[in-house]
Amino acid sequence: MKKSLLILVIAGFLAIGLSEIQAQTSQIESPKAGSEYNVLDAFSGIWTIQGEARDSLSAPYYHVVWTLKGQRILNGYAHEIFHQWKTKDYTQSGVEITGYDPNKKVCLTHILYDDGSWLNSMSVYTGKRTCIENGTTYFPNGKSDIWRCAWNFSDDWMSLTVKCESLKDATWWTTFEFKGTKDNKK
Repeated sequence: MKKSLLILVIAGFLAIGLSEIQAQTSQIESPKAGSEYNVLDAFSGIWTIQGEARDSLSAPYYHVVWTLKGQRILNGYAHEIFHQWKTKDYTQSGVEITGYDPNKKVCLTHILYDDGSWLNSMSVYTGKRTCIENGTTYFPNGKSDIWRCAWNFSDDWMSLTVKCESLKDATWWTTFEFKGTKDNKK
């Protein structure tokens, strides 16, 4: 009887101790982002965007195919996009993380590129389908480029047009104009 009671007491202490350890180590699920973060979905899915770009006001235009593969991350509070910018002679890849401030209603973006350049931007949605993005790109040689883009989405969010401009000597000049379509396959 004493042996059975001792085993029962030890088993009880083990059960209590193990449940306490499990309670301390179990993950508490973080809350998911609310519907106010749905603005991040504009760039979810796979976008293929094409058009003509140029590197300076006097440079000739060249054809670009720009692919964006985006998805929401961190319980929906942020968005991750993998970029690929392809021309006839050049391919550039980048990784973007965008967050959204629901109080100020702005998206904050940071992109790192495989050539050592990077950018910061802030964008605001105006009207139902237009996103105005203002940013600065920083290059490894210490130079920078101030730019702005107007992203105009179709009513079904499946196509877009985008026009970007850079600031040079107090003049805004068009760097590129593209059209794109979205494929929701992941």
